Amino acid sequence: MSLVAVTRKDLTGARRSKSLWAVLLLLGGIGALFGYLVFAGSGDGTADPARVRSTVAGLFRGVAFLVAAVVPIVALTVGYQAIAGERDSGGMAFLLSLPNSRGDVFFGKLVSRAVLVTAGVLLLFLLVTTAVVGDLLLTGSPLAVPAELVGGVVAGSVLYAVTFVALAVAVSSVFASRRRAVGGAIGAYFVTVVSYLLPGVGVASVVRAIHTDLLGFAAAPNLYAVADFTSPFVAYRKLLNLVLPADTQFAPLRADHDPAWFLSDEFALVVFAAWLVVPTVVGYVRFRRADLG
Repeated sequence: MSLVAVTRKDLTGARRSKSLWAVLLLLGGIGALFGYLVFAGSGDGTADPARVRSTVAGLFRGVAFLVAAVVPIVALTVGYQAIAGERDSGGMAFLLSLPNSRGDVFFGKLVSRAVLVTAGVLLLFLLVTTAVVGDLLLTGSPLAVPAELVGGVVAGSVLYAVTFVALAVAVSSVFASRRRAVGGAIGAYFVTVVSYLLPGVGVASVVRAIHTDLLGFAAAPNLYAVADFTSPFVAYRKLLNLVLPADTQFAPLRADHDPAWFLSDEFALVVFAAWLVVPTVVGYVRFRRADLG
């Protein structure tokens, strides 16, 4: 076997998982329902293309916010037992008894889980776009769906999803059992997503408290903005600002009047690169050195 063979075998096994199909179909159903409720009936047959494009942009911004909160759950659910589950079930011994290296197993699992979650994200946006186009056709409104906006949001969402898959597989490699991997996945979701949805709980708030209250330094907005920017949840929204119209963009980070270049929307790509590379390297090194006996 090889990396390709491990990937194919993992995809075959995943296709038989009813729970996985339920998660992916739920994701697609949420997208379709969201698209219908937000966009249905918004066309009246006389709307001009500019108004339609603005409405579509607002819809996809809303879907992106939904993706930011829900897709990490899907990615972590799909990926947290990629390695730990095999160790618990004894399947790892079988995989490594064949001519597979640990690298083949690790990266094969990573690729297969990334493919599955990417398919779920694409299904979500396919159904949302279908709902939009269907409403425009039924109401006789201009078919003004900005392809660059839709494509940009979809690409950014796939990158965001794959980032959490990499994090999930890394967590699965660090912990020796499925139960511990579940705890690690829940902790990762809270730190990277939930803490940014709750006021006063995020990493920036912790850094601010340490910097000003504990150490007694003067407030440094750029420092706290950098702390915020370390989250893929924040980086995702800033990345989408590159394709969203100005009136639908996500709010900028709270920084100085003259924010540093590393707080720009474009820097989100660097943040994502770090989140893809660092967990993957740490997870692979941990798995390579793990005692699987």
